[in-house]
Amino acid sequence: MPQQVYLPNYAYTKSLTKDQKNINEELLNNYGVKYKKHMNLQKFVRDKVKKSSDLNPDFEVIDLNKFFCDKKSCKIGTKNNSFYNDKNHLSIYGASLLKNNIKKYLD
Repeated sequence: MPQQVYLPNYAYTKSLTKDQKNINEELLNNYGVKYKKHMNLQKFVRDKVKKSSDLNPDFEVIDLNKFFCDKKSCKIGTKNNSFYNDKNHLSIYGASLLKNNIKKYLD
C-alpha cells in the first residue's frame, strides 16, 4: 500500500480551484507520493515479503501498486473521493476499490 507524503485534507485543500468550488485533479495528482519515493519507503517491507514468498511457494503477494500507482506517482484519490483517511490508511472508498480483487484470495 503506498504511503502518502501529504494528508488527504491538505492535498485536497491545496488543489481547490480559485473559486474554491472544485478540485483541480491535475494539482491533486501532484500531491501523490512519487513512485520512486514510494518504492524506497516500502523497500524494507517488499524485501521481507519476497523472503516469505521465496520460502513458501503458496504465499501469494497482492500488488496494490497497480490500483493506485503509475510509473510516476501513487494517487491520493480522484477529484470526488480520497483513497486515504490519512497518509497510510485507506478510506472506505479506497478499500472498496480493492474489495473484489482481494476477496478472490480469501475464498
